Amino acid sequence: MIRFLVSTLNFLQTRAWIRYFGVRESRRIAFQDKGWKNSEGRPGPTTWFHASSLGELEMLIPLIEDFHSRGLYVGVSAFSDSALSGLKKMSGICVYSGLSPSESDWAALFEQFKVERVVLSKYDAWPGLVLAASDLGIPMMMVNAELRSSIRVLHSLFRLSFCRFPDFYFFANQESMVHELQEFLPEAKVKRGVDPRFERVARRLRSERNPRLQEWSKKISELEGEVGIVGSAWLEDLWVLVPGFKRFPGSLVVVPHDLTAPNLKRIHDYLENEIPGRYIVVNEMGLLTELYAEGDWAWVGGGFGKGIHSTLEPALSGIPVASGPKNFERFSETRELVDLGVLTCCHDRLELESWLARRNGDVLTEVFLEQKHKQYQALLEDCLVIR
Repeated sequence: MIRFLVSTLNFLQTRAWIRYFGVRESRRIAFQDKGWKNSEGRPGPTTWFHASSLGELEMLIPLIEDFHSRGLYVGVSAFSDSALSGLKKMSGICVYSGLSPSESDWAALFEQFKVERVVLSKYDAWPGLVLAASDLGIPMMMVNAELRSSIRVLHSLFRLSFCRFPDFYFFANQESMVHELQEFLPEAKVKRGVDPRFERVARRLRSERNPRLQEWSKKISELEGEVGIVGSAWLEDLWVLVPGFKRFPGSLVVVPHDLTAPNLKRIHDYLENEIPGRYIVVNEMGLLTELYAEGDWAWVGGGFGKGIHSTLEPALSGIPVASGPKNFERFSETRELVDLGVLTCCHDRLELESWLARRNGDVLTEVFLEQKHKQYQALLEDCLVIR
């Protein structure tokens, strides 16, 4: 059954179907002969990293960089087109950095690049990828692992196919998740491991400033009063935030998640009507992590719409952070930040206004950050010895 599913997925990813459904050219290229098949294999063994989208790719970047710095060959793939910008940045140190192949091509890809281990992020485990690694005897690791439906469904497919579920090394960020994974997969190797995004964000904040950030920093310095950074903002977030914010002094820096022209216009029109002269809208991608450090407080978008976005960046910037409730409990890092007193969840406009009045919240200590760095180094060493 598992092989039938892989064949079915591969059929849906053929050229004719891709064109019929209007998938982007970048995805067509990844599935056809202009993608990984034209990349040259390397003589040495390769560690392969795979992520579902840009957020999960960001999680893997410290490991990719550190594997490369040890003189090891690394390759990286992602499923979603949203990861293209991150994949491009990784191309200088990877034997391949691009979108993932069709499901039936994983085995050929692994053989071409002499893959000796696969590192996955969080929960993204595609049937073709897992089956190919299992058939070739390639160990698989999952960092910041979570027991999501993808793992449950995959496990069921292997059982229905009378196949042994492959050997996995799971590194979970929370002790409760360690127990959940071990209970569900008693044969798997499960260990506590830090979320690599702590290391990723810390490195970005220590790196050289992006020249484009200087222009925005100058604009932010010209705003009046304390500045709130509204990261990954949706219009639904602003409908809740702005009416309460109007009662307080200060300004907003709004960084929309959707940078399409129609959405930017809707956001501009709304803000101009509600708080004229008290805001700027950042219409560029790739600056949000650094922009958080320019503010006095932060509101993470998505909590009143599609679901909250990453809360680690503002938390590591040392400012009070709040967000709405949608998907708040879904992520281990939000629970950890709440326990530390760094992050506040506002369930409605009244709670948000109350938080704006106080903007209270602890900041992450140097001791905590050093502890996270040491935990990351331990995770790195664990991943390096698995092969």
